[in-house]
Amino acid sequence: MVAQAIGMTLGRSLFLAKAGAESLPLFFIIMPLILMVVSGGFTAIIDRFNRPRLFRIVLAVAAVLIIGIRLFINLDLIPIYFTLYIVIWLIYILQFRIEFWTLLSDYFTNLELKEYTAIIYLGTTAGYLLGSILVALISDFVTLENQLLLLPICYGISIGQIYYLEAHQTPLPTEYQKPKTQKSNLSETWQTLTKLSRHYPIIIFLIANVFGTALVRGIGEFQYSTIYRQEFPDKQELATFLGYITAALTAIQFLIISVGTTPLIKKLGVPRTNLVYPVMLLGSFLGLIFSYNLTAAMGMQLTYRALFYSIFLPLTNLNYNAVPARFGGRLRVWGEGLFSPLGQSIAGIILMVFLGWINPYQVVWVGVILSGFLVVIGYFTGKSYVQSLLGMLRSGSVNLSRVGDGLYLSSKYRPEVRQLLQDKNPQNQVLGLELLPYLENPRDFSSDIENIWVNADDQVRRAVIRLFTTKNMGNNLEFKSLLSSPKPKVRSMALELYIATGSPLSASRLQTLLHDESPEVRALACVAISQTEIDGSIQELYHQVCPTQPDITTRRALLRAAGESRNPQLIPLLTEVLKNAPPDIKRKGLLALVELCDYEPIKCGQIAASELNHDRPTVRIAALQVIQQIHDQQWLIQVSRALEDEDIAVRQQAAKTLSFYGDQGLAVSQDYLFSSRPEVVRSAIVAIGWVRTKTAENILYNFIQPDLKLISRTRIWQLHFDADDPLFEMLQVAIIDYQNSMIERVFYILSSLGQESTVNAAKVLLSSSDKRARSHAVETLGSLRQGRFIRPLMPLLETMATGENVKAYNGSSEIKKYSVLLEVLDTPNHWLKMGALMAFAGIPGAIAKSDPDPIIRKIAQSLVFQPQQLSISENFMIDRLLLLKNVSLFQTLSLDEILLIDNALESAEYLPGEIIFSEGTMGERFYIIVKGKVRIVREVEGEEKQLALLEEGQHFGEISLFEDFLRSANAIAAEHSVLLTLEKTRFVSLVTQRPQILWEICKFLSQRLRDVNLTAR
Repeated sequence: MVAQAIGMTLGRSLFLAKAGAESLPLFFIIMPLILMVVSGGFTAIIDRFNRPRLFRIVLAVAAVLIIGIRLFINLDLIPIYFTLYIVIWLIYILQFRIEFWTLLSDYFTNLELKEYTAIIYLGTTAGYLLGSILVALISDFVTLENQLLLLPICYGISIGQIYYLEAHQTPLPTEYQKPKTQKSNLSETWQTLTKLSRHYPIIIFLIANVFGTALVRGIGEFQYSTIYRQEFPDKQELATFLGYITAALTAIQFLIISVGTTPLIKKLGVPRTNLVYPVMLLGSFLGLIFSYNLTAAMGMQLTYRALFYSIFLPLTNLNYNAVPARFGGRLRVWGEGLFSPLGQSIAGIILMVFLGWINPYQVVWVGVILSGFLVVIGYFTGKSYVQSLLGMLRSGSVNLSRVGDGLYLSSKYRPEVRQLLQDKNPQNQVLGLELLPYLENPRDFSSDIENIWVNADDQVRRAVIRLFTTKNMGNNLEFKSLLSSPKPKVRSMALELYIATGSPLSASRLQTLLHDESPEVRALACVAISQTEIDGSIQELYHQVCPTQPDITTRRALLRAAGESRNPQLIPLLTEVLKNAPPDIKRKGLLALVELCDYEPIKCGQIAASELNHDRPTVRIAALQVIQQIHDQQWLIQVSRALEDEDIAVRQQAAKTLSFYGDQGLAVSQDYLFSSRPEVVRSAIVAIGWVRTKTAENILYNFIQPDLKLISRTRIWQLHFDADDPLFEMLQVAIIDYQNSMIERVFYILSSLGQESTVNAAKVLLSSSDKRARSHAVETLGSLRQGRFIRPLMPLLETMATGENVKAYNGSSEIKKYSVLLEVLDTPNHWLKMGALMAFAGIPGAIAKSDPDPIIRKIAQSLVFQPQQLSISENFMIDRLLLLKNVSLFQTLSLDEILLIDNALESAEYLPGEIIFSEGTMGERFYIIVKGKVRIVREVEGEEKQLALLEEGQHFGEISLFEDFLRSANAIAAEHSVLLTLEKTRFVSLVTQRPQILWEICKFLSQRLRDVNLTAR
């Protein structure tokens, strides 16, 4: 913003001094037309192009343009000043009004943006203030033309900041979408806009508001610029004045944003605040009518600039909340890049027309009339804001917590809220309860809430408690009188609210409640007593009536009260609730503790730690969430043990909890990187990667570095072995398996370090049949800032991109192959070692006698043995693994995963003509043909029709692993056959323990479906 302040001040000063205020109408026409053309291009790329790179390109182009203008500005031609002012405006619109906020959305969630918007505006305002002061201070010493060179310097600094952002911050994950080739034109844009406006009426008024504001501001800018030019004919004096006045107005803007904007919006609400800026514009024009002088001009610029940035723009950002987020980027481009420039162009046309026959002072009346229309548009914008927002809330496309700031519902929305409360759908009832705090005078809704409670589920009851514990709502909604209700459920609701709000009950009231006919009311009264000082008689009655352990109904009610009220007084009661409670109650009780950890962290930690060994995963997860909130390192060792949990969800939560502890979590997590269980290693990687610091990245790099070094060696080994040589088949499979495993592990590490969206997109492209798409994926991976993880893999990735296979050297000697095998045996990977040992079986025994190296001769003599032919029927593991590796369904699995599947397989033999399964029977097994042939036949109109003849290595019946269905054909052994079978329940058990197996199989089936679709086209 420093650069923008310098550019705007210098551009306006030079333009007014050389071209004059009378040229502004022409500028208002030309500049928006150019902006609309540029914005049209931005519409096509802003949601598809890398945002930081786009930002850098814009800044670099801007720097080049400014330098070029400086070189030619001494020619003192009017078009040059037009060009300068247009370029500066284009940079401002593209850089700050569109790109800046879109870039922020890549790094901040909606809730974070809402929280930090005021701070962001303060920072940009401070930058603008500094830039304006700088121009004012140096204008007496440096010509305006030379000051232009400050802009490329500022742009260069901004480019450096963006590089720093990319290097040190990770954008939010986004769903990968392949760019569309079809371009949208103006007609399609307008059709889309019209369709959207039917569901979200604010769109039309929002666009009209942006358009009208640009139009009226254009006339206002002309008015104050005309007066300034008359008062300061010298360009240096004008620049100095503009620098100081801009600095003063920026300071006022800073002050308003700091202490005025948020309170104003909260007090008036978004709908009524939409009237503030149009009314201020109308007042500024009226001021010019009464006094057409420098003071009135400064007042107009105050409204034009300070109030625009401190009130109108923040409010417009809130107005965008009433439009689905997926349309937000395009709507901003339409508004800021199309309709706002169009409004400015219309302002230029109006000025050119009217200035032909009236003077500038008389044009002020045009501004008054148009400002009046803008007030009307502001009114309807506010009205439609609530309508559109309610529509989005009903559809569930937005959460009230995201858009609640500034929401105000007038009394005319009472019927709509009541309709939601009376709806049978629990989701609508919850929405109605959530909207009550925003409604004017909600007191008379108590009866509606009573009716809801009687038949409400747990979710709705929680919403009721949340409503009554909301600040100031206890005064607006009376619940104490409900204790006298004739309905037991209403009395129980009132008691829950007493417990949730911590309101005391009188001794007489407690005595009455302890004798209540409803067991639920009596049980809740027992809970309420624990929050009240009681006398001896009540205490005696308490011991007579109250059970030592609360029942399930009472436990659930207490959980609702504790979970929604966040009352720390309920922690001792929650402790009692958790004792000997069912798993579901324990889980909910622990989740309620999450909200209370800040009050008694040690106590909450002790309760959670005692549940870390519970037999239900959901309870263990909830306990980990409590410890995550406490952030006390005394529980770290216990949390780290959860990385070895059998349940994947527990391991993921343990990793997340450890990552919240930063460097302390790193210290205990890295030991698990060397676990013998792959799933534990993956969890440890996540726990470290999610810390997202340089230290975490270094730990993961040091862990993977030995494997990355070995990857380059495997490429060399492959060059010495012929892929068609059966002696080296197992070793080739082991090498490829190792390479693929390392690629997958590096991808997993990168994902944990915040590159999940990029990695997922690259994996999709790498499996594409399009060679250019695969090459683009490799290039994208290579450009990641964690490039040291990817660089050793680049030869493998480039091979995947080109589709070429590694070719062995022609004529590699047996001695060389032998030495390579010895090197392979020295690796820590058991599959590589096994492949090398299998290859040794085929090395001629003469090598052991003739090799000049005595060490090699000795080792060779001890390893070389006569090869034996071992059949599959003898259950030889290597043959079975190679067979399974060639089964298409398992081709993407690692050898470790195939070994697990092999252990789950059973062998079965069938005689010729024997039925394997019959049509119409329930499918429960998957089959792989090891030996023989199988006919797949169907009876059609009384005749047997052969559908397929399957041979060795083929498989059938895989659908039975994924769903229950009746066989659609008969499977009959065509000859003596040996099959491997996988029973469904064993498969389910296997993938439950190792979900990655199911993921890889699903990827294969998905790819096969894509291939079928491509073939069909």
